[in-house]
Amino acid sequence: MDPKEFENRYFIDAHRFNCAFCHVRSIGFIVIKRVSFDWLKDKNANAYFVKCLGCQKVSIHLSYSIFNYIESNPENAFIRPPMQRGNDNGFPVTRYLSPKGEIKVDDDFYNNGDILDEYFFYHHPSSPFFVDPEVPPEIRSLIDEADGCRNQNFLIGASGVLRKAIYEFLLDQKVGGANYEEKIKGLKEKYPKAQEEIFDALVGIQDLTSNALHEDELGNWEPWKSKDFHYVMQVVKAAMYEVYTSPKRSKDWLNKINAIKNKSKNKNG
Repeated sequence: MDPKEFENRYFIDAHRFNCAFCHVRSIGFIVIKRVSFDWLKDKNANAYFVKCLGCQKVSIHLSYSIFNYIESNPENAFIRPPMQRGNDNGFPVTRYLSPKGEIKVDDDFYNNGDILDEYFFYHHPSSPFFVDPEVPPEIRSLIDEADGCRNQNFLIGASGVLRKAIYEFLLDQKVGGANYEEKIKGLKEKYPKAQEEIFDALVGIQDLTSNALHEDELGNWEPWKSKDFHYVMQVVKAAMYEVYTSPKRSKDWLNKINAIKNKSKNKNG
């Protein structure tokens, strides 16, 4: 798995995940409970309660799939993909299912490109590695909500909430400008060391204004298609990093360097 993808995942494999509470990467977990419920009139879903083996906090993860959870063996709940039992010429057979519910030939789903995370459509709390913790909670919460809507294919909600996140981001930055494009130019002036291409990409996003979530008094606006939403989300995440994370990390490193330098001076003095 690509290192960047590794950090953005909730579940790394059947035994390790990125905990949203203690922020420890690749720490052990166990599934302590599974509850089935009616998602729609004719569709069921399952809630898996996962305990971090570090901080002991419990998170909830929703899936349409049924994993083989056994109370006496909770650490192996996700060791096999969801399965479907049937028969083949009178003989009982077990078939494994992909994240989309398609029948698979074997259970080697970690190595064949089917990642455990893909079996889930909602996590609470969402992974802290999806949106950097340095992003203000109000904005981070909107981005998380937009991603949750997108995972459930609620593109109208996803588009609206992500647009709202960008609007709140610009308000938080207190940049001047009569319209959306001028405000982004204000960001470029405010953060001259940031990658200009990222702010240019923000300018290039269509159907966005700095005035309100809906463009006119009738609320007429078009939601993004899935691929467009993904692009906008990546641009927003990159902008968040340039504005909130990168400057703080640079400052932290500078403070460490100065502390070491001062300590060295004191010893020599």
